[in-house]
Formats: sequence, structure tokens, C-alpha cells
Amino acid sequence: DTISYTLTVVIPRGSNQTISITDTLDSGLNPLVYQTRDSRDTATYTTDVSKAGRVIVRAFDSSGEPITDFTVSTVTNQVFTIDMTSNQVSAHVGETITFEYDAIVNGEAGLSPIQENTAKLTYGSRYETQEHTVSSVTRNLTINKNDGTNPLVGAQFEIRRDNVNNDPIRLALLTDATT
Repeated sequence: DTISYTLTVVIPRGSNQTISITDTLDSGLNPLVYQTRDSRDTATYTTDVSKAGRVIVRAFDSSGEPITDFTVSTVTNQVFTIDMTSNQVSAHVGETITFEYDAIVNGEAGLSPIQENTAKLTYGSRYETQEHTVSSVTRNLTINKNDGTNPLVGAQFEIRRDNVNNDPIRLALLTDATT
């Protein structure tokens, strides 16, 4: 399973300090990273952090155009950073920058059904936001719909939350027993 993360940074007018986003992944998550060979990024991607280089991060400005003027560190102990120098920050004053990356649920996720990802932003050398944590729940769920005896092939239904809006729950299909 792949979990996608989005970090949004609003760069206020007059900003000219460095920005550093520190992201800490749960041990049940491996970020999708570039595999390095001879200190150069290749087109090979892996989740094996011991053989990997930088986390693959996509970034977009307020208009949705890709940006590349940032750096990403190598993952160390499930932690990596996204950095922008003061010149890079100044080039995006007044914009909202969106950073996106993916993580793959690994074998350790089975030990804990909740995978947490924590991020915080450091602005300059004196300001730091509180850490923000998001949780993803991974569980095995087998659903068999039948008429009491026989499976109902092609049956469709929704599982909904028991809340005010009765929102549907989004699930990912890992295997389909009918095929």
C-alpha cells in the first residue's frame, strides 16, 4: 500500500529566511526514494532506505507549476528534511508551496495498525512550528457478501461512518476473492 503525504507552506510577503521541514516517518513506513549509484540519482526507485538516496519529493507553486529550487536530505532513522535557502524562499514570496511524497507500508506496519507521520517547519534560526502528526490506519478486512449460502458475485455496497454526515469510508482493495 502507498500512502501519499502533502505538506503546504505559505510564504508570507517579506520572507527572506531559510525554511526547513523535518519529517519523521513511523517505522511501518518506507519513503519512496531515489536509488543512488556513484553519487548520482538514477531512474531507479526503491523503498530500501539502506540502498537509497534522497526521498522523492514533488513540489508545486500556487499556480500548480512544478518547482525544483529546494533540496531533500537522505533518510536517516526515518527522518528527512526538505530545505529552501533564503534566496529560494525569496523567489516564492506570497506563494503557497505544496510538497508531496509517498511512503510504502512495510512489514512492521502489521505490528501496529496505526502509522504516524510527523512534520514541523523551522523558519530561519529562531522560529519553529509545533509538530503536526497525521495517522494512517492499516488493517486487514475481508468482506464476503452472500445470500445466506452463495456468494453474491458483483455485489456492491458502501461502508459508512457512524457520524453526522454518514460519510463513506475509503478502502483499498488488495485482493479480490471473486477472480
